[in-house]
Amino acid sequence: MNNVAVIGLGSIAQRHRENLRHRFPKAKIYACSSSGRNVNEKINFCDNLVGSLDKLLNISLDLVIVASPASHHASHALPFIKKGIPTLIEKPLTLSANDAELLIKERDKSGCKVGVGYCLRFMSTMKKLKTIIEGNEFGKILHIECQVGQDLKDWRSNMPVSNTVSTNSMLGGGVVNELSHELDYLLWLFDEIKFKSGMLSFTGRYSKSVEDMADIFLVSKNSVPIFIHLDYLQQYPRRFMNILTESGRIKIDIINKSIDFYSKDNNLTIFNDSNETSNEKYLNMLEEFSQKINGQENEIVSLEEGKEVVRLIEKIKHSSDRIGFSGDEI
Repeated sequence: MNNVAVIGLGSIAQRHRENLRHRFPKAKIYACSSSGRNVNEKINFCDNLVGSLDKLLNISLDLVIVASPASHHASHALPFIKKGIPTLIEKPLTLSANDAELLIKERDKSGCKVGVGYCLRFMSTMKKLKTIIEGNEFGKILHIECQVGQDLKDWRSNMPVSNTVSTNSMLGGGVVNELSHELDYLLWLFDEIKFKSGMLSFTGRYSKSVEDMADIFLVSKNSVPIFIHLDYLQQYPRRFMNILTESGRIKIDIINKSIDFYSKDNNLTIFNDSNETSNEKYLNMLEEFSQKINGQENEIVSLEEGKEVVRLIEKIKHSSDRIGFSGDEI
């Protein structure tokens, strides 16, 4: 790699630039603002700050990462895909299935190597869980529960939350888009999921324009009920799954990187990788994308998989009940 670029100047963009520096220490790293604004502050892990997307397109790039707000993913990724420049797009892929399909069509025309940045798949904990499920180690699955919650003020602690994408509906904010990892890994683990019902809550704690809590009911292709809770509100962060099987309950603590099994007779720790850093999943994802670029076997998330998540998000957004500041009474 000689020239690599990241579009966007937010916290996730900085993480990508830092990881590119680690993975390709001799490469020149370009940064570009997603809005085209004048940038006065120092940009870390950047050799050259480019003033516009058009200028970036004139550089002979070996890889570009689109880390702009989700509302801009399609328009920012499309010209690079048309030129055949390998492109990794942050999650969610787009804000509409139509835009996702457009990217797929352009990829097919150009033969470009493209992936989607759902990084939780690349945790050792999640890979172990997939092995457990595929091996049917604890019998038939009866019910699945996923819970994610963290106070947005702690999550976006580097700036006022009112200035973040998370609270801006036009940029793709709200918990369903921002915490769509759960939809991705459920589709990865269980192949096909259908939306049944949902409740989007607008408490107005940080913004009146986006849902800050969501309760979603899905069903797998094997008719297993799935419940997901997402929120921006909890004081104590949590991200876990409970999988009820005919022999007991599997608990996957994604934050603490552990898998435990509980039954009438046994409480077992199946897996624990507490030494894995929070950045390793991003480095693993970048390595998988590098393998894709080189034509090697890889597990990077495809555009088709990213589109399926977007399709599910659209269904949740359009078909769920709403309470709070959307016009209904709490």
